[in-house]
Amino acid sequence: MILDYENLRIACMELYLSVKIRSDSEIEAFSKEKFEEEKRQLAGVDGFTLVDYIKKSIEQLMNMKMDEGMIDDNNY
Repeated sequence: MILDYENLRIACMELYLSVKIRSDSEIEAFSKEKFEEEKRQLAGVDGFTLVDYIKKSIEQLMNMKMDEGMIDDNNY
């Protein structure tokens, strides 16, 4: 059971890093080494906190998308 939790925690960590909001300069500088560094920084974070991070990132993405939609709607 502990192994299953650890695998799930790692999967959540990788998912969070995939949906994490980044600036343009962070995106340009992103590499496999940077990804591994961020994974090390999150090594002590529990799975429930990671799920919360994912939720917040997705909420930010949805808000950005809605704002973008409002801008597009105003241009027509």
